[in-house]
Amino acid sequence: MRLYGQGDNGVVVDALHDLPVATPHSGCPASGPQFVLWHGRQVFKRPGAQAA
Repeated sequence: MRLYGQGDNGVVVDALHDLPVATPHSGCPASGPQFVLWHGRQVFKRPGAQAA
């Protein structure tokens, strides 16, 4: 995947590469698997996207 940013935005996004995804804050519910799957299919265009 390629992400193009302008100015400081690209630098900030590049700094996140290979970092683990943050877990929800205490007391906040996690995203439901159906939403994670939808995001993988619709945003990242991965037909076989699976929830973690």
